[in-house]
Amino acid sequence: MEIIYMPRLGQTMESGIVLRWRVNLHDVVAQGDPLYDVETEKVEIEVEAKGQLRVARFIAEIGTEIAVGDMVMVVASIDEAISDDLIDALIGTVSTDQVMQQQESISAGPSNEQVRAMPRARALAKELGVDLGQITGTGENGLVTVKDVEVATRETYSRDEAPPYSAGELSHVQKVMGQKMSTSWKSIPHFFETRLVDAHGLVEWRKSQESVGRPSVTALLLKALASSYAGSKSVHSERHLNLANIDDGKIMSVRIGVATDTSRGLVVPVLEVGLSQTASEIGLQLVELVALARGGNLGIDHVKDADITLSNLGAYGVDFGQPIIPPGQSAMVFVGALKKRPMVIEEQVVARESVYITIASDHRVIDGASAAKILGMIGEFVESISENSSV
Repeated sequence: MEIIYMPRLGQTMESGIVLRWRVNLHDVVAQGDPLYDVETEKVEIEVEAKGQLRVARFIAEIGTEIAVGDMVMVVASIDEAISDDLIDALIGTVSTDQVMQQQESISAGPSNEQVRAMPRARALAKELGVDLGQITGTGENGLVTVKDVEVATRETYSRDEAPPYSAGELSHVQKVMGQKMSTSWKSIPHFFETRLVDAHGLVEWRKSQESVGRPSVTALLLKALASSYAGSKSVHSERHLNLANIDDGKIMSVRIGVATDTSRGLVVPVLEVGLSQTASEIGLQLVELVALARGGNLGIDHVKDADITLSNLGAYGVDFGQPIIPPGQSAMVFVGALKKRPMVIEEQVVARESVYITIASDHRVIDGASAAKILGMIGEFVESISENSSV
């Protein structure tokens, strides 16, 4: 028999919650069959059997948060004898020190010398005391880049104390999101720039489209952001050193995190936006992604490697805001309510549809002029849309 421990399902995962068992006691399962569902700070995911086995005992309690490396269940081979005494004896042989060693073995990757890394990334990791073995490289063939080391440094920043008050029962997702945002706010020097954008043409263009399949305002903003990001080298993520997203040095797609409100709290699934895609195509992908997020069906690939994030709270009547940059990114864009405001058009003050767009930037890597340029490109893209545009 053997004990199955809580696996590390993401670089920053420290604990998980077993949501439900996918098997019953004494079931025989094949390799690849789901054993249980676990909730991390980002996704719900199935944990699969690594071989043919029989379920001997459940250890973890449903709905209880347990650390990576803690015991989840006991399994046995098909022909192996199972009894409570044998299972108790197996569990009894696992000391606290062994559990801690198991947690460390799950947390630890290969040694620094075994990890493929850029020389500058290796030197930076040594300087900052970061373990390269715990970093997922985003360069070609998993090469660890300088940006990867910087991201890991941010995400391992000292944990904050709990707030001195209770805001009611928080979900696991909300707790971890709060920790990450607090760390980001403390470790990233944010600065903000806001622009009022004339959105009259965008509104008229949407009116001209068929109601079925009409792209949302968010879909149009995603297209504007992807185009602007691709044209502004100052905010490019290190991920774009990976040639999978580049054709002859030209960025072909941008991975944009889309801040999404769910019953479990804020989730930021990632949408791959191709620069050649139409707003309608982006809109269809967005609808599917948001449905996965709100249904708790996101996979690991749905929440990793965002280049930049978009938050649109316009539907809640918010005019403008100052977003917190997610760990590992250098900028985030916030969009407020699209509504009529007084604007000067051809020397006349008129009521015209407009929207405030704000960019939050990491001042260590982006200066004010560079942030203003990408914000300007987003604004110009939106203002260029007219009723007869091909978007």
